[in-house]
Amino acid sequence: MNIFNKFYCRVYQIIMRCFLPFLPYREPVLLKDYDDVINTLKEENLTKILLVTDKNLRELKVTSNIEKILKDNVDVTIYDNLNQNTSTENVEQAVKLYEQNGCEGIIAVGGGSVIDCAKAVGACAVCKQKTIKDMKGLLRINKRTPILIAIPTTAGTGSEATLSAVITDSEDGKKFVINDFDLIPDYALLDETLTVGLPKN
Repeated sequence: MNIFNKFYCRVYQIIMRCFLPFLPYREPVLLKDYDDVINTLKEENLTKILLVTDKNLRELKVTSNIEKILKDNVDVTIYDNLNQNTSTENVEQAVKLYEQNGCEGIIAVGGGSVIDCAKAVGACAVCKQKTIKDMKGLLRINKRTPILIAIPTTAGTGSEATLSAVITDSEDGKKFVINDFDLIPDYALLDETLTVGLPKN
């Protein structure tokens, strides 16, 4: 990196540090249990939900409990065709399901990639004039995304509390990041029992 680029990066970092206390960070509201999830959906008047997860978790029956509870209370559409790293194709498929089924909110059950996919779906749902790649970078959404409840099955990515979504471009395989305060999940349920029996990797 040449000296001018280094100077630009340092100045950018300093300016961002100065403005951090004034930026609209928020913490997701912590839910205690699945009854809390259902009560939240009722309070938000949500009757049609997109559940984003992955096939491995469903095969291991990690999601069976939440699926049953949701199906007893709301209309649920499930998207589980995720790659190990969320791709633009995954997001497009999930957005299509979200729109076709008239979904009003999103629940993500899984690791960082699952939650990132759910965040990107919400972004695409409100920014219909943009592609997912158009939102690459900082503050490109600037619209209230649908209610997102994140239920992580890993304890490491922290995606249930961040403003970022990492997406892999299906065409060239390169990753890019979407950063926007609207991507921070509205609610999070930290259920440690979901990690019991998961493969070590």
